[in-house]
Amino acid sequence: MNKKILVPLLMITLVYIFTIFSFGYYSYNTIENKMIYDEDDLIPEYYEAEISSALLAAEAESGVSFRVYAYEGYEYYDIHDFRAEGGYAISDLVLLVIQKEGGAYYYFLDTYGTADSAITDNEVDRILDTPAVYDNIKSGNLPEGIIAFASVAKKAVSGALRPPFMSVFLPCLCIAFVAAAISALCVVLFYRRKLHSESYPLSRYASLSLNLSRDTFLTKSVTRVRVNSSSSSGGRSGGGGGGGGRRGGR
Repeated sequence: MNKKILVPLLMITLVYIFTIFSFGYYSYNTIENKMIYDEDDLIPEYYEAEISSALLAAEAESGVSFRVYAYEGYEYYDIHDFRAEGGYAISDLVLLVIQKEGGAYYYFLDTYGTADSAITDNEVDRILDTPAVYDNIKSGNLPEGIIAFASVAKKAVSGALRPPFMSVFLPCLCIAFVAAAISALCVVLFYRRKLHSESYPLSRYASLSLNLSRDTFLTKSVTRVRVNSSSSSGGRSGGGGGGGGRRGGR
């Protein structure tokens, strides 16, 4: 083959291959495909593989996606910003937002899709207040805090974070029974004390004989109330819950 044709053809082929690999790399690193989006390098890079593994395990057990977004600054950022930046392809999502502001760390739980209804408000507080999550993130140990967050949040999504019914019902039943027994005992003791004979024998020194009984009608009072026959109807309109949003933070 002529070298004049071979060289341009080779260059075109190389450019084509480079373009394909560049596009593939860009597609892989878009925000919906990355497990961790660390805008200001708050998380040490050598921990990212371990964190990603914990997030993937949480996804596999819960059936929803887990992502972490960490940044430094005073700007507000939530799950709607995440979706607007490219995370719109994720339909069910638990997002941990970590913000470093003025040297202090803050973290927030955002949910979207089925994760929003799967995690109750009480469970949000339990997740955020878990010591392994709170203490680590607040002290700047972000890897351990994120891994602990993934472990607790996946239980909430799967329904395993809720205490068993009998473990709550039986203690409450025992407390109610004890309270009712104490109340009944107090009433019985009170009336038994009331039934004791009087200290002063009134019937021995005084008596009452009723000879005449008469009812006297003094006056009459009539109250009239006007009843409005016309009826009015009212109602309340309620809107359905949105796709999700910020649930709480510390």
